[in-house]
Amino acid sequence: MKKYLSLFFIALALIMASCNNDNDENYATMSSDMINRVTLVSTGSTGMYAATYQFYLDFANAKTNITVTTKFAAQMPEVTFMVKDLPLSASSSTGYTFTASSVTPVDASGTAVSGYTITNLSGQILDGVIKLQYTVNGTFQVQATSNKLAYTTANTTVTDTLDATKIYKNTEMKYGFILDAAKDSAALYLANAQFDANMPAQSGMTFPHLTVTPTATGYTITGNNIVPTISGVPFKSYLITNFLANLYYDSDKATISFECAGKKVEATGYLHAQ
Repeated sequence: MKKYLSLFFIALALIMASCNNDNDENYATMSSDMINRVTLVSTGSTGMYAATYQFYLDFANAKTNITVTTKFAAQMPEVTFMVKDLPLSASSSTGYTFTASSVTPVDASGTAVSGYTITNLSGQILDGVIKLQYTVNGTFQVQATSNKLAYTTANTTVTDTLDATKIYKNTEMKYGFILDAAKDSAALYLANAQFDANMPAQSGMTFPHLTVTPTATGYTITGNNIVPTISGVPFKSYLITNFLANLYYDSDKATISFECAGKKVEATGYLHAQ
């Protein structure tokens, strides 16, 4: 079967191509729009905030610098800081990883940023997917991911809502989310969308206007009576109801379910090949 990829998934596949090393194999730089899921240690409450992360990967000296622009609470001003000279490791199975038990962030001039200490920092860049976590001042636990998440390895089961014996399985569908922290919203993009064997595969199906909520383990995304679009055209005949997705930080997994045109769709997807 021919595989159809929407422009969304092509763009995600090229994330790493946005790196720049000026043909010098000793280093690389990259920038990513991300979302910080922030947990207040004292109460366990969670929030999410847009963030920009810039990485300087020094392969020759096995170190990395990370520049962050974000905030950690709704009432806080945005701050920009850098953490420098983090030990950098690499392997084929885990990609690039970096850790630091404690580090003092600095500004662009190298001066320590007053009032900030970063502890328990760890991060990974694998298959173009960036994630990292750290604690700020012992007060805010931060888990950061890209605001674009593509679950390109997925198993989908479609069950007829009137006859549970009619089941269709699909391993070609791919699920991509774009999260908007400022609006608490998300959109789902599907490649190879096919809900039964006779349905032509759709490469540009989008579920807009979903609601995203940070949780203790990642994000929950919900929606009801969503009119999807296919290549930008609304299709009311494919009305989406009871949409629920859970995105898990630790396992890089997503579980997705919704109903559409008399079908119940359930999927488990992963950010990396399994």
